[in-house]
Amino acid sequence: MKSIQSRLLLTLLLSFVIVWSAMSTWLLIDLQGQLKRTLDQRLAASARMVAGLIEQVPEQLPAQLPAQTGTLLSSQSHADSWLDGVACQVRRRDGQLLLQTNIDLEPVFVDAAPGFSETTVQGVDWRLFTYVQGDIVITTADRIQERQLLYKGVLTAVGGPVLIALIAMLYATWWGTRRGLRPLYQLREVLAARSAKDLSPVTLQMPIELQPLQRSLNQLLERIERLIAREKRFTSDAAHELRTPLTAIKTNVQLAQRLPPEQASDVLQDAEASISRMQRMTEQLMVLARLDAEQGVSQRRDILIQDIVSDAVMDIDSLTRLDIRGDLRVAVKTAPELLSIALRNLIENALNYSTGNVEVEVSVAHTAHATMVTFSVADTGPGLSDSEKTLARSRFWRGGQGQGSGLGLSITQQICVHLGATLELHDAAPGLVARIKLPIAPNQNGRA
Repeated sequence: MKSIQSRLLLTLLLSFVIVWSAMSTWLLIDLQGQLKRTLDQRLAASARMVAGLIEQVPEQLPAQLPAQTGTLLSSQSHADSWLDGVACQVRRRDGQLLLQTNIDLEPVFVDAAPGFSETTVQGVDWRLFTYVQGDIVITTADRIQERQLLYKGVLTAVGGPVLIALIAMLYATWWGTRRGLRPLYQLREVLAARSAKDLSPVTLQMPIELQPLQRSLNQLLERIERLIAREKRFTSDAAHELRTPLTAIKTNVQLAQRLPPEQASDVLQDAEASISRMQRMTEQLMVLARLDAEQGVSQRRDILIQDIVSDAVMDIDSLTRLDIRGDLRVAVKTAPELLSIALRNLIENALNYSTGNVEVEVSVAHTAHATMVTFSVADTGPGLSDSEKTLARSRFWRGGQGQGSGLGLSITQQICVHLGATLELHDAAPGLVARIKLPIAPNQNGRA
């Protein structure tokens, strides 16, 4: 893949070459036409000038001129006759030669038609102009080769500076491009010189066009720093939390090995409970890890709330303690797996903190126009203070004598963020009410 500089230079250079070539071609074609018209005008002007001179000669003089008079103007050498680049011949209509600039030119002027014409004599191309005035025919001519030499001379005089200017423009473009891209090179050098642990913001003085890139880069570095800090905290907290059930399992197994079989069953039951707790915590940690990596959002699809609630309570042992209320026939478009996990976490927390065999109320409600559906889970526990409501959303926080993993509300909070929902905690008398408010799109409010 080519670099930005290479692509930019190639694009600019090709653009300059194409535009300059097109303009130069157009100008040269126009110049050639203008030069041809100018030389033709010179031929015509020369013929008319000779005609004007003849008008000033007495009328009887042209008739008295002998045919050999033409030699009076031919005494100059052939080269000298072309010093002015124009040849001329004056004759009568009957063909009698009166004057000409060179005796060798007579074949050139034979049968020349009035106006402009071209002819070839002995391999030499001529451009002629014939002017008729009364009985006098005046023909001027120049060699086309002379015109071509003049055109090449003008082309050299004009094309040289144009070529030099094009080369200078190409060099200026190359230099300006490298200078304009210098901030990018500086940014690359600064980033290349950094260690992997250095996530501090880039503080270079960048041009206006690159400032959004610098801001985006600094925001990315900030997000990476937060992600690494969160991963470190997650790893530390997970290791600490998993150490407790592992220690309990190890202790119970060692104790069961020392006790008689009839006494070891209770100890093994405690070990099994610790294993279940660790399994549950491991599942929660896996869900949390997927959410942190933004891989936990499954495909959204239309689904009935009834199916979401059924999936949420599927693995709960204390189903007899649940009192599910509300209209479950409302359809929503969401990620059902995530919403079921969030609802199950709220139900499990409510069951853990509710004392005795008191029922936990799970209710579903929606607004009159079905634009919002609310899942509410109410327990009869000790409730939470305002500060504890904030801490409850943190990872591995457990209030009172709770025996959970401390991840339930944290996972629910992240799922709500992914789904565009909100998690609210409100006091009840007694206990706590946790609510998930999920917006419904206008075309997703159908019933089963």
